[in-house]
Amino acid sequence: MLTLVIAAILSAQPTYQDPAASEVVNLRFAWPTTGSVRVREELLRKGNRATLNYELSWQPESDDRVVLTHEQVRLAMLNRDMSNPKIRQAVREAQAIATVVPQLHVSSAGALVSFEPIAAAIERTASALRKEVEEDLVRQMHEFLARPNKGALLEAKLTEVWGYWVGDWAGMQVARGLQAQLPVDREKTGGVIAQISVQVTDRTHFRGVPCVEILRTSTANEAPMKAKLVAMMRAQGAKSADLAARIERVDGEWFVRGIFSTDGLRPLEVHTSRSKLIWFTRQKEPVEEREDHSYFFSWGDLGPEEADTEESGD
Repeated sequence: MLTLVIAAILSAQPTYQDPAASEVVNLRFAWPTTGSVRVREELLRKGNRATLNYELSWQPESDDRVVLTHEQVRLAMLNRDMSNPKIRQAVREAQAIATVVPQLHVSSAGALVSFEPIAAAIERTASALRKEVEEDLVRQMHEFLARPNKGALLEAKLTEVWGYWVGDWAGMQVARGLQAQLPVDREKTGGVIAQISVQVTDRTHFRGVPCVEILRTSTANEAPMKAKLVAMMRAQGAKSADLAARIERVDGEWFVRGIFSTDGLRPLEVHTSRSKLIWFTRQKEPVEEREDHSYFFSWGDLGPEEADTEESGD
């Protein structure tokens, strides 16, 4: 799947250092033993805006593993006419599905190890969901998520997001002011990713805590990306297959910008953007598909979002 290849890029996390830099930052996963953080996720896709609010809690599962749980998940569509009964029903269905998030099992080093089975996640959240929606909607949600590919897609998405938050950075050593190219495992990425670059800014404080800001840019190989997109569209049915046959060229870029505490690798803000330019026959201009996500984390012991006290290093 095109949007899920970045999480599997690195077979090992190497060390990147700027010899001229005066400070090397060790990014080590060390969240408090037990706790929770409020997360606000903002999504923009095809002109549609949505906000997802939830609490991410965690507790020890063993000496070297923690289990993370999404709780109190609430979805809001920001530019939809909620007076329309069909839209209200669609949002209710989306809310029901968004509530079911498998628990994540994470190693003490920050690596995502496994997921709660989707059937167990449905059962765990069903009792609370029944208090808010009718039984028929709960049944429809069960049927939807029980389809063989839905659980796999959900796990792939959660793997991607955890990578943005922690997994892709845990174990790295970076120097402020660094600009470097990362190795690309072409076998794991199916050849889709052509190049990955990383840049570390000189930001030193955010919300009153020491932090580091990382920007990662990935660009696509044209031919493999086109092949994957065509295959995906053909699998969606005859109409999409006809459209896929008209694709001449596909370009793609992925951006991730995150601000992380240097003490424990706690994410403060993470912004991601995926963009594709698709050229079709008999069209002069390409079609752009773009999806943006922003994640804002409210840690109880850190400053609030509005109390940004950014400073720059000397």
